[in-house]
Amino acid sequence: MDISTTEFQKTHALDIYSIGLRIGKTTRSFDQVYFYPFDIFYMGMNFVAINPNTTNSSLPILAIGFSGYTNNFVPSVENLKTTTMFNGTVVQSQYAALRLTRTTIAKVFVLFIFSVNWALTLPVVTITIIALSSKRLPITDGIVVLPITVILTITSLRTLFVESPRFGEFY
Repeated sequence: MDISTTEFQKTHALDIYSIGLRIGKTTRSFDQVYFYPFDIFYMGMNFVAINPNTTNSSLPILAIGFSGYTNNFVPSVENLKTTTMFNGTVVQSQYAALRLTRTTIAKVFVLFIFSVNWALTLPVVTITIIALSSKRLPITDGIVVLPITVILTITSLRTLFVESPRFGEFY
């Protein structure tokens, strides 16, 4: 028995799902960017291999795989046997679902940088409150330079996030 293998290469776009969250009396839709770094991307496809010798039968598909590279994502593929209607006849098909999630190290790194940002923000807020509320403390140049340096550092640290959305892109 001669079983030939055929490879098909096709580029497909991932679906970006949105989630509706009820805030008060209104429901707002949020896409995956709002859930960064815990965003999940899905893509599903149904494949049918039609037998060229007959018009209403299909050939079995053993497995479907996705190829390519992903940075900081963990791909997982699930293959399911399904049936599809083709020319009015039910034929065997294969459904492949691709799921992409961020790697654990990417999530930990983003959460670490996020924590560092807030750890730098707290002293700036404390210095500002003390400087504004204390009338007897003189405000020196060193105290003014520290908050400005920290504010500039926070935005630089934010750009270290792994494949993060750009500032103001979705607002």
